[in-house]
Amino acid sequence: MSKILCFSQLMVLSAWAKLPPVVGQDVIYNAKPGQNLSRLAEQRGLGLEHITFANHLRLEPEVRKKQRLVLPGRRILPRERPATGVLINLPERGGYLFLKDEYVGFFPIAIGTLNHKTPLGRFKINSMMKNPTWFPPEWAEEEAPVLPGPANPLGDRWMGLNSPGLGMHATNQPDSVGGSVSHGCMRTYPKTAHHLFEFVKKGMPVWIVYEPVKFGTDRQGRLNMQVFPDVYLHNNSQSRALKLLEREQIRVSQITLKQRISKPDGITRVVASGG
Repeated sequence: MSKILCFSQLMVLSAWAKLPPVVGQDVIYNAKPGQNLSRLAEQRGLGLEHITFANHLRLEPEVRKKQRLVLPGRRILPRERPATGVLINLPERGGYLFLKDEYVGFFPIAIGTLNHKTPLGRFKINSMMKNPTWFPPEWAEEEAPVLPGPANPLGDRWMGLNSPGLGMHATNQPDSVGGSVSHGCMRTYPKTAHHLFEFVKKGMPVWIVYEPVKFGTDRQGRLNMQVFPDVYLHNNSQSRALKLLEREQIRVSQITLKQRISKPDGITRVVASGG
């Protein structure tokens, strides 16, 4: 910086430096009428909901009219994560891969419904199968096992966790990725599941968290904030944000905080500058 910072400004920058970094870039995309948003989302490594939330659109698979869309690629890394493993943030409808404490990538997922919530906790991969057979649980209408093939809801890759019936898997319903639609498992696109299957190993940690509000610091040293819809209706996004800010000794305008939380679009936005 070209000017000398006062002591209070140095304290602010010091506090922000403790926060996780902002990674990636948003992309502006010119969509055409009738364009399939589900396919666009899959091509860009997003779920349909990521695009509709960011652009305040109805949850529809096609664009109604010509318009400029924000494809949200800027994101704040998780505050706590395994050094090597997977971190799933349920409100974000996505997971993060880490290898030797380095960020590897992000992938979109579908999560459990409000009545069948994906559980929180620290788990481990304990089973991995290609072309799995699906054995219908009690809630399913089917009675007979579903063999590998296009009718199998697990797709062609299964990565089970050390909790009965819980896992990450491919899907025969790719349009559902990004939604809150499963009975607790985490679905992702077939190609993504293939990459994930090559990355994970048995015994690898998978942490599942619920962080509807995130704070981080970008390369310019600015404080950023990211807010997601409170999918499981915990109704505590404001209190979570305040506790996090208090713990990190960071100040954000209450007006700004309320405005951002009232519009949970998943876009990473600057909320304060250090200069």
